[in-house]
Amino acid sequence: MSSSTSSSSLQNKYDKWSKYNVDEALETVDVQEAIEQRDRQREKVAKKELDDESSTASNFQEEADILSSQAAVSRFRSKRQRGKRKKKEENKIVNNDDIEAKMLRTAQLYNTISENIILIRKKQEECQNLIKGKGKNYKKVNEISNQSFDLVVKGIHQVKGMLPANENLTDDSKILENGDSNCYDEHGDKHSHKNSCCGGGGGGHSHGHSHGDSHGHSHGHSHGQGSEDCTYHNNDVSNENNNLKTALKVLLRLKSEILINLGLSSLQLDKLPSAIEHLKDAILLREKSNNAWKYRGHAYLKMFVPHLAILHFNRAIQVNQDDTEAIELLKLAKEDSLRRNTRSRDDQLSMEKNFYVKKTNNDDFQQIWTNVKYINELGIMLFLEEYFESASIKFEIAFIEAEKIMKSSCLLASSNEDSQENNIVIFMIECCNNIATCYFKCSTNSSMHKAIEFCTLGIEKQTKNQDDVPFTIANIYYRRAQAYDFLYSFVSSESDLKQAKTILTNLIDHYDDNDRKMKDDAEALLGKVERYIRFIEFRKKQFGNIIVS
Repeated sequence: MSSSTSSSSLQNKYDKWSKYNVDEALETVDVQEAIEQRDRQREKVAKKELDDESSTASNFQEEADILSSQAAVSRFRSKRQRGKRKKKEENKIVNNDDIEAKMLRTAQLYNTISENIILIRKKQEECQNLIKGKGKNYKKVNEISNQSFDLVVKGIHQVKGMLPANENLTDDSKILENGDSNCYDEHGDKHSHKNSCCGGGGGGHSHGHSHGDSHGHSHGHSHGQGSEDCTYHNNDVSNENNNLKTALKVLLRLKSEILINLGLSSLQLDKLPSAIEHLKDAILLREKSNNAWKYRGHAYLKMFVPHLAILHFNRAIQVNQDDTEAIELLKLAKEDSLRRNTRSRDDQLSMEKNFYVKKTNNDDFQQIWTNVKYINELGIMLFLEEYFESASIKFEIAFIEAEKIMKSSCLLASSNEDSQENNIVIFMIECCNNIATCYFKCSTNSSMHKAIEFCTLGIEKQTKNQDDVPFTIANIYYRRAQAYDFLYSFVSSESDLKQAKTILTNLIDHYDDNDRKMKDDAEALLGKVERYIRFIEFRKKQFGNIIVS
């Protein structure tokens, strides 16, 4: 009995072993090891960047202390020697005073840069704690990040101002791309700033020591006498510039991190246009930031543009293939994209309208009006991305809701009713122009008919408000003329162009020197209109005219 039981148990083990896929198990182990190795590499890079921050802040603080001490010693010697100097040497003393002042200003800047790097890092750590904590206080994160952004922009401006004019400092992303090399002394001496200057007065030697006698020793280098001018050697200037470049890279990295935090907090607070702009700036600064791509994709997913979200999630995964959150968001975006492809535009508009139009107190004009403008701003963001159908939906929702406000009690309950009504009408005209432009960009016969429809609606709305929006009205006539041209209705196109020309000519005559920018815009559009009129005259002769039904 015991033997048969043992045999049966052994057989079961053999059966289990036969089903065990050794190759699959080994592959799983290899995959896990690869993931862990990539994690270690990312941690190594992050640690190096933190070390760069710490050492840069320390070096600049030390440099500030050295310059302050040198300036103090030089000032003391100048005072002692001022009475002994002859008149012909007074110019040298004045020059020394200028050098001391410059040293003190530089010391102050170095001190400020050091303090800002330390302060910004503390603020960023505070943000991370708020993001990872149970409360996830994104409002506070946004507030702290805005403070940090002001500090880092100021620091970057200061450092760039101290670097030579011939340095190419216009492309911040390229500066960061070259940020991995050690910008201190080639032999690893991170205290090379000590030999950057000699103190005025006693003539120092190149190792930073100073002697009390009036003829300082240079140990075989250069001798100085009395209050000889502070002299920078070529290698000293190079070391100083390298230190400044390192500081610039550190500050740019911090700026990238701050922009990502601003983007994330704006995303979580449903300030999607702000999130998109902050994250775009972060990507332009540091393209290989998977979080910037991921959060921006998430913003577009919230805006019901899954196709654009997919592009961003794919880029995030290319940068970091182990980002599980990006992988999950990509799956959601693909599922949403499939559903989006089955919906008609009207169904999509209805669904988004139900989502965006929040239930509010019908008497709270400001709340409703703010929400309408927010929806319109989403449309502008998508227009800039050239997702014209999605943008037109946002503009149309904004137009519909603005029209509702005109008929609702909340407008009557608001103060300055006439002024508010005028603002809403102008807003609706601009919406019509935006919707028409979106349809025009789609470049189909049906979309051109819709463009003409919304242009006409905008022109009808302006009857009582033409004085407030002449440039927009001229744009609408110009856009409708283009749509008519697409449909070979050249007579209608020419008529609209002449209307636009009349409006723009009157507008330019009305502007004075204080309206230079608006006048330039009107003149630029007038130039386009006049060229188009000549083009339409030729098209009429070339094709004849087809009346749009």
